[in-house]
Amino acid sequence: MVFLLSIHDETVKKEEITMFKITHDISDMHYHNFLELAYVASGGAIHHFGNIKTEIKKGDFFIIDYHVSHEYVRTSKEPLTVINCMFLPKFIDNSLYEQHTFQETVNNPLIRFSVSTLENDPTKLIHHDNDGIIEHLLDDMVCEYNNKLSGYKEILRAHLVEILVRTMRRYATSTLQQSNNIYCIIADVQQNYMKPLSLQDYADKYFYSLSFLSRKFKSETNMSFCNFLQLTRIEESCRLLCNTNKKIDEISMLVGYSDIRYFRKLFFKYKGMTPTEFRKFNK
Repeated sequence: MVFLLSIHDETVKKEEITMFKITHDISDMHYHNFLELAYVASGGAIHHFGNIKTEIKKGDFFIIDYHVSHEYVRTSKEPLTVINCMFLPKFIDNSLYEQHTFQETVNNPLIRFSVSTLENDPTKLIHHDNDGIIEHLLDDMVCEYNNKLSGYKEILRAHLVEILVRTMRRYATSTLQQSNNIYCIIADVQQNYMKPLSLQDYADKYFYSLSFLSRKFKSETNMSFCNFLQLTRIEESCRLLCNTNKKIDEISMLVGYSDIRYFRKLFFKYKGMTPTEFRKFNK
């Protein structure tokens, strides 16, 4: 059975944010009319959220979107302690008054991340706090919220934005780095086309699987690595045919093909004529 958990709803509705640390044995399936950031401070559990079931442990944290149901079932002997930050989007900025999704929230100019540009949707993943920075920020937020000293909401807002940016940056950085690696491969092929080159070598260099790098290369260039390498070699052979008097078999060797018959076949495939015809036509 799924129900609306109303214990903190009035607090969030009034203050736009609430912070607390709580120990669970089990929590029934529930959902909220706000966003929730939860961090596992100790213990472990099975976590159901949406249609996803996963194990969570100390250092894991996750973001629950509006109306997404979830529950915990403790699995460790150690108590399951969770730091909760529940907030309305308008807490970050008043312009988000009518927004009711995580994606709409992070599109705000204070954050400027579009979920659609990320490799993964952060609300569908379990994140891990490798260096303890997220836990430190949340502990400070709990302290600020409980003490409510002058300016505490500004500190909460700053820490919350930092946590969201740090969380999404890991996926944006990953996607950007992948694209940069593709451009490095392209540049290397254009410089070393005459050498034996394989996508497997680049996959080993950048620690990708061959299948992943093959898909990524095609998505960035609209052609396979094999076709890109062939086209690069054929274009270079065209330059040599037009600007030198080198023989066809010599040009074939210079662009990386020791088999002259294979070179002629590829040249016709890309140019619709033989190397000799291309030279006569362009001279």
